[in-house]
Amino acid sequence: MTVEERVIKVIANAIHVEAAKIKADATFEELGIDSLDGVYIVFGLEEEFNITIPESMAQQIKSVREAVNKLSEVVTAAP
Repeated sequence: MTVEERVIKVIANAIHVEAAKIKADATFEELGIDSLDGVYIVFGLEEEFNITIPESMAQQIKSVREAVNKLSEVVTAAP
């Protein structure tokens, strides 16, 4: 499973929709994701990738594509 597929899976679980309905170019606003959903998504991503996402990074993520890009950077840099 790719980073993008894993990110979409986590987002889909957090907002209770089918993963197939989430497009990589969708913004969190378009998906109706509020701040509480965002917290669940961050926790889900941390668990999925076994990493810690700094709060400063989490606040910058406003779309599925941004989440994929940031997570790709973190996963690639991880030892």
